[in-house]
Amino acid sequence: MIKNLGKKGRSILSKLFHICILKSNIPEDWKASNIYPIPKKEGWEVRLHNTRPIVLMKTIRKCFTKIITNRLSLICKDHQILRGPNFAGLPGESTQEPIQLLNNICEEAREEGKELWILLQDTAKAFDTVNLEMLDKALQRIKIPENINRLIIALFKNRQFRTITAFGLTDAITAGDGIDQGETISPLLWRIFYDLLLCKIQENKALGYELECSWIPNTNLPEKRSIKTRNTTIAYMDDTTWIARSKKNMQQILDDAREFYMANDSQINSLKSVLIVINGKKDLK
Repeated sequence: MIKNLGKKGRSILSKLFHICILKSNIPEDWKASNIYPIPKKEGWEVRLHNTRPIVLMKTIRKCFTKIITNRLSLICKDHQILRGPNFAGLPGESTQEPIQLLNNICEEAREEGKELWILLQDTAKAFDTVNLEMLDKALQRIKIPENINRLIIALFKNRQFRTITAFGLTDAITAGDGIDQGETISPLLWRIFYDLLLCKIQENKALGYELECSWIPNTNLPEKRSIKTRNTTIAYMDDTTWIARSKKNMQQILDDAREFYMANDSQINSLKSVLIVINGKKDLK
């Protein structure tokens, strides 16, 4: 219906969006949404953590936030604003790069006999743990314009939710912190929110695993070239792979990450955590 609006309808919609940006706020009706709890593979057993709640929002709101998302994403991509090694949330990114990078690291460790520690972690209900005050500071960190910053925070303040059940809709409740799973801008906001931790760990030169590649560009000459890169983490949205060259090194990374998680009341899904050790010491306990 939105795509097939006439000229007058598009003009009204454009003016409404323009007012939202000028006022750094959205209509109250846009803050009322329904939650659909999608069952996971496990049985329901009357436990909310066995569902994957998706928020169903007003389509006009999603159209508006999609425009904001597209413009912010292009700016972040073109100017390389988000420097943390996260491969999701921006245009043109996919799982191909992180998978290939991790595979190369594992192959080099095996061929060179180097010790390598890899820990795969999943953040439980990541979007729900985003504190709005911390998100505000994260947006200020990358110098998002103040009026857009206020607008983004306003999107998630005083939200009203009702849950879809077999017996109809529940009474409305007011949400606290967190960003919505069904919101078009949420993946980008998580990328911005999580970038601080990834940058802090990646910029610590004492951490991580060093990958080195050497080659001879001209077989007729003895000249040899090499390139080195240091990796501490590979992230794809809320799935994080920590990379270290020893147990002690990995523990330092996890200590830094724990501070971030504790400050934001985030929790790691321990059932999905996987530790891989290549060429570990035999006396390791």
